[in-house]
Amino acid sequence: MLKLFKKFEIIIIIKKFIIFITLFSLISCSATSYNYNKQLSKIEECKSIEPFFSKSRSCLKQSIIASDKIYPELETDILLLINLIENNLNENRLSNEMAWKLFVENLEIAMSPSTQSEVKNTSLKLNEFIKSMK
Repeated sequence: MLKLFKKFEIIIIIKKFIIFITLFSLISCSATSYNYNKQLSKIEECKSIEPFFSKSRSCLKQSIIASDKIYPELETDILLLINLIENNLNENRLSNEMAWKLFVENLEIAMSPSTQSEVKNTSLKLNEFIKSMK
């Protein structure tokens, strides 16, 4: 009888542990989603203040620097991308709409990594795109 009771205790502990891990994972995912949406809303705010990409450059740079979602290694890449997009826009190689689209797409890429090894791969992707735009 005592052995049977211990088995049930172990099963109950395992079930509680699984429930705890599941809840922790859900909370973690919702926090990541919140940070992601928060960063994109800052970009939309910059766009609503000044719809021309080249004129909203300082707002964009400030929001990237202040971001807690973008790794510092990728921050440099995104700031370089902002300058490159602006240059292409000023040289009439891009439309304003395309400039915003390219920026947001690459920003989403920059916000995707969750580990340091993913940061390196993401940086490579961003730098390949930057080279293709030059």
